[in-house]
Parts: sequence; C-alpha cells; structure tokens
Amino acid sequence: MTDRILEQSPYAPVRYEATRPYARALGQRFMAHAAHGEPAARAFLQDQLFPRLREEVGRLGKPEGPGPVQNELLNVQVFGRYLAAGELIYDCASLAIDTLMTDLPDGALEAPALAPAASVYLHFGRDCGLRDDEREIEGAFVTGHPDHLQIDLVPAHFAHPLFFRLPLGEPLISVKLDLSDAQRTVPASIVASVEDALAINRSNFEQIADIEAQLSAQYGRTVKVPCAFENIAQRGPLLDRALRAAVGALVRIATRPEAVREDWPVGAPADRVAQANDASAKPGTRKTAVNSLLKMGYRKVRFVGG
Repeated sequence: MTDRILEQSPYAPVRYEATRPYARALGQRFMAHAAHGEPAARAFLQDQLFPRLREEVGRLGKPEGPGPVQNELLNVQVFGRYLAAGELIYDCASLAIDTLMTDLPDGALEAPALAPAASVYLHFGRDCGLRDDEREIEGAFVTGHPDHLQIDLVPAHFAHPLFFRLPLGEPLISVKLDLSDAQRTVPASIVASVEDALAINRSNFEQIADIEAQLSAQYGRTVKVPCAFENIAQRGPLLDRALRAAVGALVRIATRPEAVREDWPVGAPADRVAQANDASAKPGTRKTAVNSLLKMGYRKVRFVGG
C-alpha cells in the first residue's frame, strides 16, 4: 500500500506516520531514552531530537516559522508512546459523542483503572460533534500515568503532508487530566484540568507579551516574537466535551469488553478482509490474506460499539 493511500486513512496515527518519514524511527529512539528515566528523556529532547527534527522537517520543505518544528517535538513523543504500547486504535466512531459521555462516572476513578494500555488512540471520527466555531476534534491519544491521564486531542484533518507550511505546524491540544484526588469526582477533575490547561496557555501568551514589551522598549519600535503554540483561550467548552467523551470511551472499553471487537480497518480491501476472516478457509489461504494486508500497511483496529 502506498503512502498516498495511507495518507487518506481515517485514523490520525496512520496518517501521521505516512506524512512524516521520520516518525517511527524518532519515536522509537525517544522511547529508548525515556526507558532510562525522565532526565535521559529530557536530555535526548534537547540535545538530539530537536536538532534532528529541524533537519528532517527541512528536508520536506522550508518551515513557516518555529511552529512546525516545535510542535513536532511533542508529536513525536506522543507517537513514540503510542508505538511502544502496541499501536492500539479504538474506533468509537459508531457511537454518538453524547452516548460516550453518558458512560462518564459520577464518582472518582484512579487513572490505572481507565487506561487499557500505556498509550492508546481513541478515534471519534470527522463530524462527530466535537467542534466550536474554529476547531474540530476527531480523536485523542491517551497515555496513562499512576495519578493522571495525559490526553492529547487531535484536530480534524491532522497529519497534512504540507504541515510545515502552516505557521504553527500541527499542534495537538494537550490536557493533563489529574485524577490524584480520591475525593474529587471525574466530572470535577475534568473541569479543574481544563481550567489548568487554559491557565497554562494564558501564562505562555503573557510571557510572550512581556518579552515583546521588553524588546520593543529596548529597540524603540514594535517587536513581535514568533509564537509556536495555539491560543486556546476560547476552547474551554470544546475541551470539556472532548475529555468527557474520551473518559466515557475508556470506561466503556474497561467495563464492557463485549462491546469491543477487533477487525481490519475501514478502507482495507474487502476481498482480502473476507479471506482473512473466513474461518472455513484453508489456513494457508487465511495466512496469505493476512500477510497481504499487513504488507499493505493495514493493522487491526478495535471497534467500540453499543
């Protein structure tokens, strides 16, 4: 299967790898350093990954400012964790977002109870209802930690082949869902975590404004500092709904295993899928069909139903 076909996949991780020739190799290198602890991971990010990304993105084209490379620094880390956890995609697109949110528990939950693996990708789909006037969310990478979930929300149409021409590149929207307080309900934790994400974003822009004011005073003219991150000040309601949908999906996956089935993804050749899934076919025939699908780049997906 050609990269061009992979670029049209409904699943953001598949498109990301197809449009970033460096994604798998650098994601795996990041995880190899992360296995030695946080200091080793930070050193790799600063000393090796960032300069390497400048080279790799530069091979694809001239970036429009610092945004594309800066945001690829996070994207490669998120993708690396997804790779290391087994490339697990949970397709929730058959369920309405409001349905997923009904699975949100009223009480408290610990992070390890929610994550089906160290890192997964939740696919909600295009036009799923997670949108505001300017932004739409199609999925989320979720990484589990002992006391929190790191949720990186994926904008619709993420993984464009010409991402480097966009002023910001393709930033994910990162929210740390703090579940450390056993007395705080999940809905309350979501509200608090969204407020924290907005506060961090606001602080970043205030720091840029301070730097611009200092430089403008120093040089006697207006100075603008290139910005590498998105202003999410007006995105609170969207983030709240997206986190509720993500946690609802995780709860459904954890508590209703019968609602999850594994199959080949949407768009895989129907004849090969039929052969691979035909229990009455000869083992050799099924194996040939499976190997053919794998060779074309397809991987099985976990479909989450009602």
